This record gives sequence, C-alpha cells and structure tokens, in this order.
Amino acid sequence: MGAVYNGFTPWPDNAVELGTDRVIELYKEGMAGAFQDPEESDKLNEAIAAKGGIVDGNDVAERFGFAGEGDGALVILYPAVVKSFGLRALTKPGQKTGDCVSMGFRDGSLYLICLEHQSQLPDEATLRLEGLPDVSDLAIQNGVFCNEGIYKHRNHNGQGMSCSQGANWVTTEGGILVRKKYDQVNLETYNVGFETTGRGGSPQWMDDLAKQHPVRDCTRPKGHEAGRDFIARGKPVVICMSLGFSSTRGEWGYAQKSGSWSHSIHIIGADYRASTIRKFGFPLALAGHRWAIWNKGDRRIFESQDIVDASERAQWKELGMMDSEGYVLIPEGYWWMDARLLDRCDLYALSGAAGWDTASLPNYLGGLQ
Repeated sequence: MGAVYNGFTPWPDNAVELGTDRVIELYKEGMAGAFQDPEESDKLNEAIAAKGGIVDGNDVAERFGFAGEGDGALVILYPAVVKSFGLRALTKPGQKTGDCVSMGFRDGSLYLICLEHQSQLPDEATLRLEGLPDVSDLAIQNGVFCNEGIYKHRNHNGQGMSCSQGANWVTTEGGILVRKKYDQVNLETYNVGFETTGRGGSPQWMDDLAKQHPVRDCTRPKGHEAGRDFIARGKPVVICMSLGFSSTRGEWGYAQKSGSWSHSIHIIGADYRASTIRKFGFPLALAGHRWAIWNKGDRRIFESQDIVDASERAQWKELGMMDSEGYVLIPEGYWWMDARLLDRCDLYALSGAAGWDTASLPNYLGGLQ
C-alpha cells in the first residue's frame, strides 16, 4: 500500500495512469489528494514573510484597501484564459492519480498569467508589458503549463500532497514551467508516469527553469468574503478542502454539496449580487478542477444576458462562452457552489507572476525592447 498521511486511507500502489472515473471513485472512498501538514504550512509562511509578503490575506485586503470590493458583484475570471488559449485550455486532461494539488496551483498560475496578459498593464515588478508563452496546441490541450514539477516536490512516492507544498513550489522553490518536450523528459502532454516518482523532490533542472517565471506572491485569506475580494481583484484562489459535490448541476449551474473529498480545486468566480442571494439564499463561488467533463447540467449564469458589452457578444459566442440566447456559460467541468462553504477550506490567493516577453512593446522605463 502507499504512504498514509494524517490518518487518510492510503492509495493503492498502482494508482497511476488511472481513468478519471476511477480517480473520482478513489476520492469518494477516502483517498486523500490534498491534506494539511503543519510543518509544510510553517515553511510556506516563513517563505512568504522572507520575501516581504503578508501571510494573513485578510490583513492584505484591509491594508491595500480592497476589503469588501466583491460585495454585490458578479466576477468571473475564466474569460481571460479562454481569450488567451481557448476553452481547450480548461477542464482536460482529467486527473490520472491523486495529483489535484499540483493541478490546482498549476491552474491558478495559468489564470494569473492570462489575467495579467489580458489586462495589458505592465508587470508590477519589471514595468514591462508581458505576453503569453509560445506553446503547441497539444500543450494547450494539456493545460499550457506543467503540474509535474509541483507534484514531484511532495518528496514521496505515495499519492497526495500538502497544499502548502504546492504553493511553496510555484512561489519559491520553482515557479511556472511551460509544457513542451525537454531534453530530459517529454512534458508536452500530461506525464503522470514521470511525476508519480516523487521521492527526492523535483529535479534541479525543473526548479531552475520554473524559477524564471515565479508566482511572486501568495497569501492566505480566511473566509468566503475575503476569498471573494481577492477574486474581485483578479487574483485566483486555490483551495484545499474536505467537501464533495454533486456531479449534476442544477438550474443556473449550481451543484449541491455531496459527500466528502480530500481535494484541491480553484475558485475563479464569485456572485454576490443581491438578486443571486435572493434566488439561492446565499452567495455563490465558481469552482473548477481537472476531472475532465465529470459533471453535467445547466451551464448558464443567472441573470447574465446583459452583463457583456454589445461590442463583445459576438466574440463571446464564437469562443463558446455565450449561448444563442445571450446567457453567459461557465466552462464544462465547472460548477457554482455555496460560497459560505469556503469558510471550511484552506485558501491560497496567488498574485503577480513573472510572465513572458513581448517583442516591440514599451517597458515604461523608456524606449522599445
């Protein structure tokens, strides 16, 4: 049997290259893809402080004046990814083992890079406008960036990972690594065989390459309202939880809590409009992960027919983000959840990524590159 962590049911030794349906079954049976490790949590907090960051995300929101920014608003972040790489960059491939934490922080990094690119604002550290990496269509279909280095950082051969370890790799020990064929290994596609041998950690060559594009900041908000405010600021939130959800979305994309998964997902939307709260009885958070198209049902966003400017509606329809009636659609595999459940989760908000150069654009320090 595989390693046991914090009393969770151990994964089978052969839990590699599984079909996503089987992976989901194992989560439902009690296998842990995500778990807490106090020692790793302390390491992450020390790394955040060493770089001049603030561990307490609620304090960050208060200090920088955006506490409460998401109140009364609908915010969705996935259009930035769809406009950058298309819907094919989301949802697939489905997990083949217990590597959800690495998928969560990889996807958080993907959102961050795309949001910063689409904003067309200069990088906060270099004052340069940044572009997107040049990647193949196959790489895009496999998530654009690699999760394998994150997962190898767990430093054991069993399945599952501490969430703090995932955050630590993308911000400090590694960073963001493009999917491509490397001399050492082919990572153009999801390479679960490579990542599952985790003892010894991520190889130095991966660390060195990924450090060229780090996620600069991570902070740890507490509670659904704090998570909402980071989303409103365009900061994706990765969470680790013991919550499960129905595979059937009801009306307007909402999925009820069902069962328990020791799992990591990303939160990239919040709906705190008064009309939404009247409709459901609570605010909503938009969740996604890499279980492929594991769920079904309504993908329309409640009262969304008038939220996109008329000049953009044709593009949104062409990209698959709007139906023929003008309702905005959430991506396949995503769902709206009761946002109050975030009070029971560990939240990691990501901010500021070192992106890729864009030729012939101003660096705001004078001249052209």
